[in-house]
Amino acid sequence: MARKISLMGILLAFNAIIYILVNYIPTNTIALLVLAGLPAMIVVVEFGLRDACLYVLAGLILAFVLINNKLHFVTYLLTFSSYPLVKALVENVKSFKIQLGLKLLYANLALLVLYLVYKQFVVIDKLVMDYIPLALLVYNLAFLVYDRAMSQFIIYYIDKLSKIIRKR
Repeated sequence: MARKISLMGILLAFNAIIYILVNYIPTNTIALLVLAGLPAMIVVVEFGLRDACLYVLAGLILAFVLINNKLHFVTYLLTFSSYPLVKALVENVKSFKIQLGLKLLYANLALLVLYLVYKQFVVIDKLVMDYIPLALLVYNLAFLVYDRAMSQFIIYYIDKLSKIIRKR
């Protein structure tokens, strides 16, 4: 139990640093938010989905307090914070095609909600609307790259990092 609490505390401290950096490094916001989502995968691997849900909830509370731009927080909330949980659930499905379909469904629903939220604060003109099909294609391809990168991170973590962490 002490190991679990200490590891999750260290990972939350790492997330807190990233959330603070989001406020000061405006050009790499998405990259930082992606990075902030990775520790949740560590918790999924080490302790399971139930503890990962608690970790994500604690991380979201921390993010809400530390991220000044609440649109960045909403982006993190709907995409990068919850995706490790979704990925862990979806990858229990045996069929690769169903996994892929569920992941893309999640990604596109998250994008739709983000669009509806952002549209309340940002004016979207006709020119932008003309490129929505292309933007959706690029978004879905980027999401698949993100999913693959997260899978590679899990493999790297299990093969290399978890052994180091478990020794201590």
